Amino acid sequence: MSLINQSLKGIIGLLVFNFYNNEFCIDLQNVTEVKKVDAVQIHFNKRNEAVINLDTSKYKLIQLYKLMGYVNLKTAKDNRVIFADIFNKKIAFFVESVTEVLTTRLLFIDDTLDMELLSDKKYLKGIIKYQGRKIYIPDYEKISRELVKLVQVRSITGVSREYPKGSNYLDQRDH
Repeated sequence: MSLINQSLKGIIGLLVFNFYNNEFCIDLQNVTEVKKVDAVQIHFNKRNEAVINLDTSKYKLIQLYKLMGYVNLKTAKDNRVIFADIFNKKIAFFVESVTEVLTTRLLFIDDTLDMELLSDKKYLKGIIKYQGRKIYIPDYEKISRELVKLVQVRSITGVSREYPKGSNYLDQRDH
């Protein structure tokens, strides 16, 4: 169910996170867990897709920050991994920080995509205007449909296919 449909039915819960001082969100109902980056291990499956195990489930790692038009993610102690189940696909993605859980009844969602701050709008659905703030809504449906194309993550050397716990995966660059 979309954010717009849920907001018409009543209270909506959003997890708000940051990339380069811009706020983004995900429907709280889709979030499985949020962990510190150094608490996860990244593995590569046979198709060279980055995968993170959480309990008994495997989550495909996508680079959401790249889909939003950013080349790199600022690394800091506040970096987190968000695990989500979206349209029956388990995905995980890095964020600079999780800022808040926003629970509200009233939201104005603008789907005109007047997003002057963002260079890449292909995977954006709209903007929530809330208390003078702009919170961008990634198009998770489109991302999940095209997931097969988005999970390719290569190691720099081509030799290591697993990043050990605590390694700084965020500093790795795709070439």
